[in-house]
Amino acid sequence: MWISNTIGDKLKVHKMNDIINKSRDLNIRDLNRLSVEIDNNGYTERVSNNDMYGHAYHIKKYAGIEETQMLNCTIEHGCNITFCRVVHDEISHPVKNILTFSLHRKNVIEQRTSMIGIPIGPYIAYAESYCTDEELQLRKRNNGRTLLVFPSHSITGANAKYDMDDFILEINKVKKDFDKVMVCLFYHDIKIGLADVYKKQGYEVVCAGFIKDKYFLGRLKMILQLSDAIMVNGYSTGVAYALYLDKPVYFYQQKITYTNELNYNFSRRKGDYNYMDELVEISSDRHF
Repeated sequence: MWISNTIGDKLKVHKMNDIINKSRDLNIRDLNRLSVEIDNNGYTERVSNNDMYGHAYHIKKYAGIEETQMLNCTIEHGCNITFCRVVHDEISHPVKNILTFSLHRKNVIEQRTSMIGIPIGPYIAYAESYCTDEELQLRKRNNGRTLLVFPSHSITGANAKYDMDDFILEINKVKKDFDKVMVCLFYHDIKIGLADVYKKQGYEVVCAGFIKDKYFLGRLKMILQLSDAIMVNGYSTGVAYALYLDKPVYFYQQKITYTNELNYNFSRRKGDYNYMDELVEISSDRHF
């Protein structure tokens, strides 16, 4: 039985690694394949969160570290604009260092935990784009002036809910200044059918991949680079990455709630977004 289970586990890992490697060449419009859930638990990292979005993969590649060498740290999930929150899952591992975006977050982490914060800036800075510069310029010429839309996305265990008709109405007002509208959807939102809603409007729907796809961050970088301006209806790390890449951001503020399988609705806590008002204020002009 032990031998059978061991062989089964190895075959499972081999199959998942094969899926991951093949995902390197997926088109960002190949929504069905990009939204396949990849179970690469134990693939490279001792801290499983580090495999999310390809953070460890890209940081190690940039630093010249072998892909099979495990990082002795945690990588914070993304750009955290809350005042004092630290996610338990990111500080509950037997490592003492945590990579984060900023000196501010380093101070927050060290004031509230026993971990050492190491600020390295936005992780997308370390990611290779998913295509060459020549391919990128060709795509941009073919696309024309492009508006990239990031709808608020679902989170683990809960679907994001917002007034889609109102959001689409606003997109259609903004798109008059553009040749193309691209909508980047989270893999789970594709699975629950939101891609069809946006496709019916004539928008091109794209995806950066599953959260454990190591090429996620590279695809996201290319998607952002293809755009001329960004539109969102809620905060995400994608906003921070867009600003880092010098893309203007229009924040169309809507009420976002999250509904889990038990239909329990909840909103993010009022104090969660310490800088949200300032972000909305500087991103409230849709005239790019």
